[in-house]
Amino acid sequence: MTQGAALYAATGVGIIGDQNRVVSAKSVEAYLIALEQAEAEFGAYGEASADIYIGLGNALLENKEFDKARDAFSRGMQIQRVNFGLYDLSQIPYLTLLADTAKSQSDWRSAATFLHQASVIQKHNSDVTGLFLLESLQQRIDLHLLAYAHIGGSEEGFKHLEQAYMVDLREVQTHLPDPATQLEGYLASREKTAIINYEMAVFNLAAPVAKTSFSSMGGNATDNAYKNMDNYYVSGRKSLASVVEAVENHADDPRRLANAYINLADWYIMFDKTNSAVKNYKKAYKIAAMLQNGDEIAEKLFSNPVILPRFNLPGPPSQIKDAHQLMYSLTVSRYGKAFAIKLLDDNDDVPVSTLRRGREYLKSVRFRPRLGLEGPMTIQNHVISIYVR
Repeated sequence: MTQGAALYAATGVGIIGDQNRVVSAKSVEAYLIALEQAEAEFGAYGEASADIYIGLGNALLENKEFDKARDAFSRGMQIQRVNFGLYDLSQIPYLTLLADTAKSQSDWRSAATFLHQASVIQKHNSDVTGLFLLESLQQRIDLHLLAYAHIGGSEEGFKHLEQAYMVDLREVQTHLPDPATQLEGYLASREKTAIINYEMAVFNLAAPVAKTSFSSMGGNATDNAYKNMDNYYVSGRKSLASVVEAVENHADDPRRLANAYINLADWYIMFDKTNSAVKNYKKAYKIAAMLQNGDEIAEKLFSNPVILPRFNLPGPPSQIKDAHQLMYSLTVSRYGKAFAIKLLDDNDDVPVSTLRRGREYLKSVRFRPRLGLEGPMTIQNHVISIYVR
């Protein structure tokens, strides 16, 4: 039993796992008593105290005392740093807890700093951590994407999106695992690259510089906006094409291969590369149709148009809470564009501006079209429900 475990037991505090995660506690006071005993017996920088600070921090979190919890986790990490060195892996659990706590406070900058420190430590131990370094980098990207989703398209929000892009470009892509031995990690990384580049392209065109350039800034700003968008398009396309290649070569899974072709085709259609989209949709359909119960699977996958993108982006959980649910009938062309958009039902309680936004949204997005054996097809009178604020 470690020093920390003995003191936990003496004060009635339970722990679990080799990272001494707390699963039960009598009270914050119990941890303070254990901490006092540990410091008296082993000194202020005794390893036992570092263990107890995790428990104290978690107990404080239960009381919603976030700042005090962060102080406790920081103190525990400092003890580990003094005892084992600046880049010792024992600091990782503390940095993770600090990041999670900061994230719960919407303190995105601090959370990003903690996760960056964790990835620096992982890099210094890359011979030991291996794939864990990639996971650490992906955690940083996910945090920045979450911050961007919460903050929105402001300058501050874009800084987080840009940070996600830079972490992916400069660090993740230089630490990609071998798909032959670490397929799942490789695929997740390449798909995340596509997500980031899509968001960068969308923001690039929606940013004020892109909007004002058409009317008042001359051609240069517009040209730059579209040049940047083309770079994002190419990067995302290459990433999703590499997913197709990796699944073909290293996974005996036709359904997964069909989905990889669908994602690549979706990418093409979102950037109006319709011929390439049709080509890859046809491949996906043929692969799905050859599976057992293939007709049923293909029908389930391709019978109805789907709004793109289909990325699993993080976002605020209350996005739908204050929105109006609107029903529309529309025609979706074989190239994924909507027209003949008609609002269904009475919506007298919905502001006209909201109804207009819903219609403009459907005109602006791209759809994955209905697919058959011969490729995409136009579907009329398709009914869709969307939430509009």
